[in-house]
Parts: sequence; structure tokens; C-alpha cells
Amino acid sequence: MTILGWGPSRRIIFLHEKMGRIFDEAIAALNADSRLHSIWTPPCDICETSRDFILKMETPGVQLDDVLLEIKDATVTVAGEKKRSKSGSARRYHRVERNGGKFHRSFTLPHSVDEKKVSASLKDGALTVTLPKRKAKKSSNIIKIEIK
Repeated sequence: MTILGWGPSRRIIFLHEKMGRIFDEAIAALNADSRLHSIWTPPCDICETSRDFILKMETPGVQLDDVLLEIKDATVTVAGEKKRSKSGSARRYHRVERNGGKFHRSFTLPHSVDEKKVSASLKDGALTVTLPKRKAKKSSNIIKIEIK
């Protein structure tokens, strides 16, 4: 255990903790409904295989029915909402750290997607979307170049 002496750095840490408690108390005094529409950004990873793009997004507390997936050419949009439980006036929060509310993420992939073969699943708080690549149509137009 390290004992910190009283100095400028210790004063800043003390002030930071005191201000944190003041803000926590102010937030706890607010009506919970005022925090329902906050915006949050769930983290996302996108990887690529030879046939698919795989999107994995951390969405704890989100139901699959509350997620909208839109695909247009090579742009994938995931939108949804992490709903907060409405609490009665008898509940008084001492700390609120878990984010919630609506989210909206758009990603442009380097290849268009076959939207008819897209699949999505939600397991252990993670949304996984498999986006098969659209097969490129082979061009049969051969153009002969003439040298003049």
C-alpha cells in the first residue's frame, strides 16, 4: 500500500472525487425519464473473409426486435435502442454509469453486399451480422482496340 502525501496532486484528486459525488447526486435527483433518450455508441468490429464481411457489435441489454438493419449497396446501417427500465419515484440512484438510449451506426464496406443472404444473431450481449459479398458479374463485352 502506498501512502500519498498531501500535495498539489492529492488536492486535485480530492477535488475530482468531490465534484464526482456532487454530479452523481444531481443526476440521481433528476427524473429517470430525462435520461431515456440519451445517445450511445456501441463499439463495433468488422472483419472480412473471402466470402463475407462479419460485423460484431457490443449491444448488452438490447433486444433483437429493437434493432434495425439497413443495407444499400456497400453501406450497412445498424440502428436501435437500449431501453432503460422505468423506475418509480421510490428508487433513488447513487450512481448512473451504464449508457443506454438510441444508437445509429453506418459503415461503408469495400465491396457490395448480397442483402438477400444477410443473417443476424444476438447472443451474450453481442450482435453478429454476416454480410455475404455480392458476386461480381463477369463482363462479356470485349472491345478491340485499333491502332491507327
